[in-house]
Amino acid sequence: MGVIGSGIADKLAKKATSEDLLRIPGLILPVALKRVYALLLKIRLDKPVTIDKALPGPYTKSIYDALTHKKAVILYQLRTGKSRLKSYLIKIGAAELELCECGRRLETARYFLFECLRWNELRTALREVVGSR
Repeated sequence: MGVIGSGIADKLAKKATSEDLLRIPGLILPVALKRVYALLLKIRLDKPVTIDKALPGPYTKSIYDALTHKKAVILYQLRTGKSRLKSYLIKIGAAELELCECGRRLETARYFLFECLRWNELRTALREVVGSR
């Protein structure tokens, strides 16, 4: 005997790669889930997701292995551009403005980490500890 719902999950996985999930006959999705799926369809890109220039390899793996799960997730989000920063939130309809809270520029990972004036004090303290590579 199979797992309850595995047939439906298999059918949905196959349909999701070929046609609109919202048009599968007999499928009843909560309104919130339909909205999330509709947003996901809107943000699909024709180009691959860009990650920073560090190729996956032993060095990259060693960085992630040294982090807690929570910190590794944050690093991954910043590297892929899919984080809680406004440059991504605006794409999924979760923010109204792309501007950083400082009001100077768009809130991208690069701006947030290296340029935003709100974080100068913490950035300076970090450079004192780790150096300026």
